[in-house]
Amino acid sequence: MTKQTSGRIVHIDNYSGKFNLFNPDQVYVVVRVWLPDGAPGEMLSAEWKDGKEPNIDNLPPSEVVSLIAKQFAREGNTSFKALNVIGWCRLHCAMIDKLWAQNEVERAKKRIADAQKLIVELTDSYIDIDEST
Repeated sequence: MTKQTSGRIVHIDNYSGKFNLFNPDQVYVVVRVWLPDGAPGEMLSAEWKDGKEPNIDNLPPSEVVSLIAKQFAREGNTSFKALNVIGWCRLHCAMIDKLWAQNEVERAKKRIADAQKLIVELTDSYIDIDEST
């Protein structure tokens, strides 16, 4: 079983900002795939104009890497390093997706445990109280 025990955690995120000095009002969204130890880079990322970025909700890294590769192809400015990282990701897509899924499951379990604690606290404090006192 492949399990991420230490090092970098495989995950996907995005952030937005005004990154273009020549067009300072344009907002861009950067989509990133954070890669595990042993990858030829820490992460792979691409940017889209705000509103044009792909929906990455619940997509595995292999699919997000494909979206990033397509964005690079549209822009026509892919560096050798980015091509190397894309190739590595495609070669190791099953492992990357599995590590990502394991992390997502652990995060979901923590959210469930936190919600269960909250349910108990709210029930004890506000629902299961003696209203006659």
